[in-house]
Amino acid sequence: MENKRERIHLLDILRGISLFGILLMNGVAMSAPLHFTNPFQFYSGLDDILYDVSAIIINGSFYPIFAFLFGCTFYIIYKNAVNKGQNGQLKLLKRVVILLLFGIIHSVFLFYGDILVDYAICGLLLLLIIRLRAKIQLIISIALLSINLMCTLLFSWLLSLTVENDIYTSMEDIESSTRSYDQGQFIDIIQENINFFLTFRLLNIFTADLFGILPIMILGILFIRHQLYKSQWLDKHLLWIIPILLGVGLAIKALPVITNGSLSSQLIASFGGYLVAFGYIGLIMKLMKQRFIQLFMKPFQYIGRFSLTTYITQSIALVIMYYSIGFGLYGDLGLTEIYPLLITIFVVQLIIVMVYRKFFKYGPLEWIWRKATG
Repeated sequence: MENKRERIHLLDILRGISLFGILLMNGVAMSAPLHFTNPFQFYSGLDDILYDVSAIIINGSFYPIFAFLFGCTFYIIYKNAVNKGQNGQLKLLKRVVILLLFGIIHSVFLFYGDILVDYAICGLLLLLIIRLRAKIQLIISIALLSINLMCTLLFSWLLSLTVENDIYTSMEDIESSTRSYDQGQFIDIIQENINFFLTFRLLNIFTADLFGILPIMILGILFIRHQLYKSQWLDKHLLWIIPILLGVGLAIKALPVITNGSLSSQLIASFGGYLVAFGYIGLIMKLMKQRFIQLFMKPFQYIGRFSLTTYITQSIALVIMYYSIGFGLYGDLGLTEIYPLLITIFVVQLIIVMVYRKFFKYGPLEWIWRKATG
């Protein structure tokens, strides 16, 4: 029982830290039309330095952690259901369908860069994998990541042969449409979200997600299945695994900074994000051996328990802050102003959760999710 509690606490802490990293990412992404320009050439001065730093240590490194944790939780729910004599796959199917509905609502009404739809689609595929032998699961994960790497290197090479700025220029008509976020009515924002989802996100789900997110989720399944969270071998070797993962990963993620944001380097940097993500996971696992670190991480543990509610309410706060239906600050703030606001949002969330948890076991959306799936 002690090991089980420690395992769940570790997952909650990692989830809470990921939510902070995702807020720092989404809070910048929603502030201006960065998806339609070269973000490494968008800012100047101190803002430019801040973006470069965030590109190396934040961007692309927390979504993989979230995907890994999704796989961990996926297997825990499946195993618990099976141990109770229930149909684990049916239980997971219900949860994935409800998550898909949450994701669609989130994508349409709040944030075009939603990840819930992506995770739900990958979750449907995980249902086909969950009962396979561990060795087969590992082979599938490695195969998908290998295909991802080969395609990434191929596309990066092809992009290096083109004038990459032409790609951004060809998207100027899309960039102009983002004025809806700054000046439009709510219906205009909804339409922009739908257009972006159908134009970019849907394609991304069945390409990058299939070969990027899904294999990371499978690794999460294997992490719990083989109880690596209490592996003495892993704990002993993390001392040299962590520096390698972080060193190589951060170096790869620095490529777009060095190349001033070339698309080819941004594609390659995504693999650096995977390495950094696992480096962060290993670092947290190692630090959690220290009592004072455990106490410091308590707030992250609590907010990690309400991850769905936290994620959605972050988007609500950002919509109110940036879009025309709220304060209308879209495109008006630099990173020196944005980051303090984002940190404030997260601190407020931490305070609310610390109070809320004393009265309720589940977050509002977690409660709906649980009731809807039985």
